Amino acid sequence: MSEATGIPVNSLSKIERAQTAIDIEQIEKIADAYGMLPEDLWASARHNAQRKAGREQRERTYLPNGRLNPAQIKGFPASDEEIAELLARKENSPEE
Repeated sequence: MSEATGIPVNSLSKIERAQTAIDIEQIEKIADAYGMLPEDLWASARHNAQRKAGREQRERTYLPNGRLNPAQIKGFPASDEEIAELLARKENSPEE
C-alpha cells in the first residue's frame, strides 16, 4: 500500500491504529490505490465502523450464554424466569 500511495509505511501504520489523523490528500491517494472515489472509500469506512459498533453493542448486551446482560440492559428482566413471569402476567391480565 505504501508503494501504491506514496505514503510511508509508518504513517499508514499510525493511520490504521488511529494514532494519527488522516488528511484528505492521504484519503485521495488510498482511494486511488483501490480504484475508488474518495467519497466511496469514506462511505465504506463509515459502514464498517457502524457494523463494528453494532457488534460491540451486541457483545455488551448479551452474555456468552446468550442471556441478556443485566448490567447493560436497564429495565429489562435479568433472567428467563422473570421473562416467563412477565409473559404469564400478560396472558392473565384483562384486555383493555
